[in-house]
Amino acid sequence: MTSIGRFPGDRKADSLHQALANDIWISDCTITVGAEATNVINVAVQLLGFDAENLSDRGCVHWYLSGDADGDGMLATEPTTMPVAIGTDGVVLEDWDSTTDKVGCVISNATGAFDLDIGDTGTPTMYLVVVLPNGRVKASAAITFA
Repeated sequence: MTSIGRFPGDRKADSLHQALANDIWISDCTITVGAEATNVINVAVQLLGFDAENLSDRGCVHWYLSGDADGDGMLATEPTTMPVAIGTDGVVLEDWDSTTDKVGCVISNATGAFDLDIGDTGTPTMYLVVVLPNGRVKASAAITFA
């Protein structure tokens, strides 16, 4: 049986291989939920490249807040302390619905990291869901305010 491989000079295959090798493909992420401090919980996200290593460049992803652990649907009631803001790393490009602050777009820093500060004065539980460029959605652990 003959296997199909890359042929020398195959520009498309070489370009794809180079793109994947340079970690410009966002394939997954890790999400870490911090402890509540003064009605704010920091949620840190690390974007991962093709090889499951930390992204070695800036990346752009969409996010939303969900009331469901699997990310099925948007959070019913927005956080009481708005807006959701960058903690230390990254830049929020767009908060698509500034009246509810439950969905947006963010650019990571140069190492693929960003973090969001989410605030609420009540006792809700919510999940940060990251929409990856490959179509996958990844939900955080519970973000629970006390």
